Amino acid sequence: MNYIISGDNKIRKLSVKNFTLDESQAKALACIIPFIVDIEEMEFSNNQLMDHCSAVLVLGFFQNPSLHKMTITYNFLRASFCKTLTDMIKAQPEKITSLNLMGSIASSDHVEHLCINLEKFKQLVSINFSGNNFNVNCCRIFGNFMMSSYTLRDIDIAHCRISY
Repeated sequence: MNYIISGDNKIRKLSVKNFTLDESQAKALACIIPFIVDIEEMEFSNNQLMDHCSAVLVLGFFQNPSLHKMTITYNFLRASFCKTLTDMIKAQPEKITSLNLMGSIASSDHVEHLCINLEKFKQLVSINFSGNNFNVNCCRIFGNFMMSSYTLRDIDIAHCRISY
């Protein structure tokens, strides 16, 4: 586990990379995330996370008042994660300004579930869905979102696999 400390000696970014977290460890981490007051970014990359464990971490993320950048890359996530993230976006649409889910979502159905709710993001500036599976409906929804968003400035959808 790594963290980045800024010049004012405050933790700004929490990175958890190449870990295997079981349910109790994920719950413990989710319990402390809301109390790291000055953290702005959370990154989980290349971890062995069960789907419900990742959902618990999303809940911890949304309980922290300062966090606004979420990076969850190469974690092979499924329905529980996507549903929890979608529910939290509905509850706090202004929370996330940067969302990076590169290579993390297992199925195009799960990506579609997130895409349907993208319009609820109020402050999203950057999104990265590269390396995920898209179906045709997901492409249509994502295209409409890109055209209608006034805040979105950085989009990465490279190496997405599209199924018909």
